[in-house]
Amino acid sequence: MNKPFKKITFQVKKYNHVSKLMILENSIVMGIGDKKSLSLMIFPEDADNLTEESWKSENEKVVSCNNRRELLARQVGLTRVWCTIGKISASLSVEVKEYLQEIRLTDTQIEMHPGEEKRIEYTLRPSDAIDKNLKITTSNIMVCNVVGNCLQAKEVGVTNIVLESRLTSLRETIEVKVVKKRRGLFRRK
Repeated sequence: MNKPFKKITFQVKKYNHVSKLMILENSIVMGIGDKKSLSLMIFPEDADNLTEESWKSENEKVVSCNNRRELLARQVGLTRVWCTIGKISASLSVEVKEYLQEIRLTDTQIEMHPGEEKRIEYTLRPSDAIDKNLKITTSNIMVCNVVGNCLQAKEVGVTNIVLESRLTSLRETIEVKVVKKRRGLFRRK
């Protein structure tokens, strides 16, 4: 027989699936209650399986996520969040911390002399808060300057030093009085 037994027609279809995913952040730190939208780079951009995009958190108690690329920080902890399209995945590390709850000053009033330097002593609760780096300012730079958490007395006068959280409304104030040095009275014999 020289005739074919059955004739089959078929079409070769070339799929254009995602070949690479990249989440723009490698790791992020969030405060409890924060929401964050993530950015994702997909290669090729015109892939035909984009509808398969899914997001998953390794620990939903720490961070939950949805398929709109949004994260919600729920409790203190560390977890990994994954994005998958087809057989390609990308991930990032997410750490959740508490916001600052208290700034406890050692002194609320300080007396200094011109030219003297003193370190501002304080403790934070919790000590590893997401906003533990305070903004420290002076109401009068001519009386007392602030460099980091060090006071530099300049001229006689009174100023307020304000310590405040950069992310919350917490703030504490120290009154600084710069006074002249008293000269000791020596008697000659």
